[in-house]
Amino acid sequence: MKADGKTAESHACLDAQLLKTTGENERLQSEIADLKRWKEDSLAVENQWDVQAVGNEIGLSLGKHIRQAILPFIKSLKQRLADAEDLLRDIRDGQVNSEDEADKFLRDHKPSCYAKLERRLAESEATAGKLREVLEMCQNTAVAMADAVRMKLRDSVIISEGPLRIRDAASAALNPPAGKESP
Repeated sequence: MKADGKTAESHACLDAQLLKTTGENERLQSEIADLKRWKEDSLAVENQWDVQAVGNEIGLSLGKHIRQAILPFIKSLKQRLADAEDLLRDIRDGQVNSEDEADKFLRDHKPSCYAKLERRLAESEATAGKLREVLEMCQNTAVAMADAVRMKLRDSVIISEGPLRIRDAASAALNPPAGKESP
C-alpha cells in the first residue's frame, strides 16, 4: 500500500513530535536523578548535627521547635555578652564601685562563666551558620523538587495527550467528513 503525501507528512510530524518528547523525557529523567542525588547529599549533611543535643543545650523543653529557637538564643547570648562586657569595662574604668552592680554581677556570674559564655556563643554561632546552610539547601531542594514535579506533570500531560491530538488532527485532515474536503 502506497502512502500518499499527506499521510507521509503526518507520519513525519508524528515522528518529529515523538523525538522531541523522547528527548525532553530523557532530560527530565536525568534532572530527576540529579535532584535525588542532591537530596541524598542534603540529608547526609542534615544528619551531621544532633538537633536534640542543640535543643537540650539551649534549654528547650519537649515539643518546642529547635530550629526556630536557635537564632533568638544566639541573639540573647550576644546581648548578655555585650552587657557583661559593658559592666566589666565600667568596673575597670572605675565607673562602678564594688558595692553596687559589680558585686551583684560577680555573685550572679562567676568569672569562669564569662569564658564559658564566650565559648558557647562561638559554638552557637558556628552551629547557626551550619543551620542556615542546611536550611538554605532544604529550601532550594524543596523549590527544585516542586519545579521538577510541575514540569513532570506538565510534560506527562503533553506526552500522553500530545500524540493523540496530533493523530486526531492528522486523521481529520486525511479523512474529512462526507461533503467536505481537507484544507
